[in-house]
Amino acid sequence: MAIAIENATSILICNGSEAFLARGQSISQTGSFGWSVLRGEIYWSEETYNIYQHDRAVKPTLELVFRRIHPDDRDRVQQALDTRTNEKTDFDIEHRLLMRDGSVKHVHVLARALETSSGKLEYVGAVTDVTAAKQAEQTLRRAKHT
Repeated sequence: MAIAIENATSILICNGSEAFLARGQSISQTGSFGWSVLRGEIYWSEETYNIYQHDRAVKPTLELVFRRIHPDDRDRVQQALDTRTNEKTDFDIEHRLLMRDGSVKHVHVLARALETSSGKLEYVGAVTDVTAAKQAEQTLRRAKHT
């Protein structure tokens, strides 16, 4: 009985921790992701789905991500990803997303390159919605010029 209670408590703590972390991501507008380059598998946190405004029932893919990237930024992002994956190095990039309603979001994507014991490249990273900060910068620039 004691083991069952301990296991139930562990499950509640784990679920509570996940909820706690998810709330923190929501507050900071920062989602997390994992990407297995060779397998092409991408994993998103709840907040990453929120940032990209994609249905959670849809498995994320690079194609899905690139459809959301602003057309004027796609080549730059593709070149950065190609370079970083070939060099097996971290990446840090800001770019825009073009949302379904025509609005534009600014995101900062930061990812750490990890090489598995079998030599496969994986990334773990974070994507932050920095739209409010970009809008504040633009407002300040306009105010300085008037």
